[in-house]
Amino acid sequence: MIHRPGTVGGAATRKRSRHGWGLAVVVSVTGALSCGDDAVAPPSPPAEPGPPTSISISPSVLRFEALGDTARLVAEVRDRNGEVVRSARVTWESGDPSVATVDATGLATAVRNGTASIAAAAEGASGTAEVTVDQVVAALEVSPSSVGLALDDSLRLRVEASDANGHPVTDFGLVWRSTDESIATVDATGLVIAVGIGMATIRATSGAASADVGVEVLSGVDADRRVLATLYEVSDGAGWIHDDNWLTDLPLADWHGVGVDDEGRVTELDLEANNLVGPIPAELSRLRRLTELNLIRNSLRGRIPPELGTHLPV
Repeated sequence: MIHRPGTVGGAATRKRSRHGWGLAVVVSVTGALSCGDDAVAPPSPPAEPGPPTSISISPSVLRFEALGDTARLVAEVRDRNGEVVRSARVTWESGDPSVATVDATGLATAVRNGTASIAAAAEGASGTAEVTVDQVVAALEVSPSSVGLALDDSLRLRVEASDANGHPVTDFGLVWRSTDESIATVDATGLVIAVGIGMATIRATSGAASADVGVEVLSGVDADRRVLATLYEVSDGAGWIHDDNWLTDLPLADWHGVGVDDEGRVTELDLEANNLVGPIPAELSRLRRLTELNLIRNSLRGRIPPELGTHLPV
């Protein structure tokens, strides 16, 4: 481009020389000169990932300690060059849904104790994670919750265990201990034996879970008295037709329908047609010398406790 005279920079100006005025032309060149050998090539676009060839699952090993627990599995899909294939569509499947299930998003759920493999697949590639379900006892419940025994009597305690979600645990180790073995002892099966008058605590332990049962050892007559009081309470004794002397301090022989031996221990209980209402308490089995029990023609409900054996007429 040729600039007009009088402009600045790369401009054309009049210049006086020995021969007079003339026109000097200066051409301004903008931009940089470049040589073909020094040109920089544009960057190449990233290569598209190839088809999936491997899948890794995280975590690869999963352990559940309670039925109903869940955990999210994550699948990472890569091609043969090790590049992540983010667009791959992953499907999930459990090798044993009775142990652990998995949904379309990789959420695994514990169903029962055991082991199972969970697989992720995408376009022919696959990977697996190993899942173990092994319930851990979180709570124990011992029954009965309190015990009154006559001296030299025995009672086997029952235990129910549950995991952190409240599901029953059937296979678990248990340790029994008595706080005072001069009052009550307990063996590895939960059998409590009353050896001295007084109070003791029996503790059941499984792992970090434990439960206590208070044991009161009484004389034989006092123990029988407590059992009869339990029967009165659970069968609406206040509504009985006859409840003469029940819950009083009079000898048990003076209580309506109660027969005793020479030591004052209960041997007979006849409360036929006496308006007893409610369940038949298993505590009646603690009347160790009971030989005759008649509770017919009442409004008792539920099954006959197996602890009663054949005492109850049918």
